[in-house]
Amino acid sequence: KKPIVSRSVSSNTPVVMPEAPTSPQYDYLMDESYEGWKAEKDKIYYLPEGKSLTTGVKFHDNIYYVAGELTITNYWTEWGYSGKLVVLPSGKVNYPANTPIDNIEILNYGEFNVDGDIFNVNVNASFMTLGDLCYNEMMLGGTIYVDDAILAQKMDVREYSTCHVGCG
Repeated sequence: KKPIVSRSVSSNTPVVMPEAPTSPQYDYLMDESYEGWKAEKDKIYYLPEGKSLTTGVKFHDNIYYVAGELTITNYWTEWGYSGKLVVLPSGKVNYPANTPIDNIEILNYGEFNVDGDIFNVNVNASFMTLGDLCYNEMMLGGTIYVDDAILAQKMDVREYSTCHVGCG
């Protein structure tokens, strides 16, 4: 059974997903020596295609480009800091269950999987994806961009969120 969700907001500022970077510049390669808690402030990290890594990730005004497969065990930000996670077309991110997306921006051009049935984006976060977004339950409070369709059995779209759904 497909839910029907409708909401209209007038805005002069459209939500637009930027183009995927073709060869991102980076400061550090992510490999088995990467330790999330040691991530340096304002640095760019890159997980290359064909590589897999399971780790915690620290967002301290960092950017992470994922062309391989990244399994995030947990993530954290320090007060006053944020970050960005960019899943490149060849990339895959496995995101932990019961962990809201908070204080970060996620741009997904590849595959983004949440372990569990609940997808939660808080007010101070942004999630943009090409394709569909399908979970049993969604709580959407930040900026959301979905290129195709959103499908959920239960959806809570907060009044302070900005949502763009391509087929909606």
